[in-house]
Amino acid sequence: MIVIVLLIVAITLSLTVFFGTKAITVTGDEIYNYEQITTASTINIGDNLFLTKKKAVASAIETALPYVEKVELKCHLSGTMEIKITAAKVALAIFNGETYTLLNSNCKVLENNSMVINDDVILLNTGEIISANLGEQIVFSNEADKDIIAKFMAALSEYEFTGVTAIDISKPLNVSMTYKGTAILELGVVESVPQKMPFIKKTMENLFKERPSFEGTVNFTIDKKAYVRDKREEK
Repeated sequence: MIVIVLLIVAITLSLTVFFGTKAITVTGDEIYNYEQITTASTINIGDNLFLTKKKAVASAIETALPYVEKVELKCHLSGTMEIKITAAKVALAIFNGETYTLLNSNCKVLENNSMVINDDVILLNTGEIISANLGEQIVFSNEADKDIIAKFMAALSEYEFTGVTAIDISKPLNVSMTYKGTAILELGVVESVPQKMPFIKKTMENLFKERPSFEGTVNFTIDKKAYVRDKREEK
């Protein structure tokens, strides 16, 4: 009984005294100030370091502060709780008629009502949007839209394909991309896009090397084939 009592006392002390949070530090990307991050974390001085629900804290920060991409929590035996911040990057934008909704590559809403977008941001044309709440995943009427976007972004990243200025998934059976603002690439069904991406990249790089001012359409709906139509021919 004495041993059990001592164990209970030891556990109680470890949870309330020995491993209490004495300080909170914030490291990583500086996108929000210290007060904003610590407030969003809901961690208080005195909270037990090892009882902190790290996933819940990370989720709370990422939701409350949209431009936070990732949060890592590290407990130090000195009594310090370290919050490491990785900044979110705007990858996609949806035009709403007058302003833009800005998203990261995972469709998390970073900003609403933005007046401008940077040159490296891809303009996205999708189906109907149900909600676009800051810090949360955007919700489309067609639940498959997010999966389609994910496949596009993963393929572009895997093959380091740059120069894409727009993606149109409003017609699921014939999705398309715009390359360097002047070439529309017809791709067919989205499931075929990842496997076609190396061929598409090579074709477009070669085309623009020969014709830097090309304007028109390139049809990639048939595997390993590219049919080029100049804008003047389309008229």
